[in-house]
Amino acid sequence: MFWGAQGAALAGVWGGVVVGVTVGIGPAVRCGVVPNLAVATALTAVQLARSVGTPVRLMAFLKDAHDNNLLRATGPVYQFRHSRLRERPAGRPR
Repeated sequence: MFWGAQGAALAGVWGGVVVGVTVGIGPAVRCGVVPNLAVATALTAVQLARSVGTPVRLMAFLKDAHDNNLLRATGPVYQFRHSRLRERPAGRPR
C-alpha cells in the first residue's frame, strides 16, 4: 500500500494502481500459492512423472490397480497380488 500511494503521488491514480499491483504480486504468490499443500503435491507428481515415469495421477492409478485385484494394500504399502508380477524385475534404476 505504501508503494501504491507513492506511485499515485508521483504518477496519478492509475500509476499508483499499477505500482501497487506490481509490488504486491510477489508477496501474494509467496504467501498464497507456494505454501499451499495441493500445489506442492501437484508439482511433486509432475516431477515424479518426468524423472521416474510414474503416472501423474499416481494415487488414482494405484486405486484402480487395487480395484482390479492387481495390488494388495496394507496400510500405505501396495504389493502385487500375483507371484509372477512380484518375481519380475522392475528394471534398472536411472
